[in-house]
Amino acid sequence: MPASRPPGPRDPSGASPPRHLRGATLPAGADLDLLRARYGTDRSRLGVALVASLVIVPFLCWVVWAGVQRSDQDLRWESVSFDDSSSTSVKITYDVFIPADAVSVTCTLRALDDKGVEVGRAQVPVQADGASTSVVYALPVTARPSSAFVETCRLTD
Repeated sequence: MPASRPPGPRDPSGASPPRHLRGATLPAGADLDLLRARYGTDRSRLGVALVASLVIVPFLCWVVWAGVQRSDQDLRWESVSFDDSSSTSVKITYDVFIPADAVSVTCTLRALDDKGVEVGRAQVPVQADGASTSVVYALPVTARPSSAFVETCRLTD
């Protein structure tokens, strides 16, 4: 026969203690009204569930949207390297993966200094020579850059 649990303390009105105190061993004569006033009574977790769903649901929707957008790209690019050995220009090497039906692509290149200020920008046309094209471009700059990259590429006629 399993051991039965000793009954918890009850207040004179016959009510049991709050749910979070039901497994606790309380001294005899514990004032349950004082415990309810101090620690609160049973509360519903509806507010927590509502707030969590208001945060989690939009986040999950964004993750799905971003995944679909990223996986459905025909036009892709990848910055490979940059060479800032000159103070007047920076050589940017990048690859462009062009869809089969595209004729040309225009890529926006940017160079930033160590404070994040833009020191060079150019729109560079790229001709489609197959599935992928490697491009080396000398971007003129106004100051020595600390980074250079392809910001975006888009299909052009």
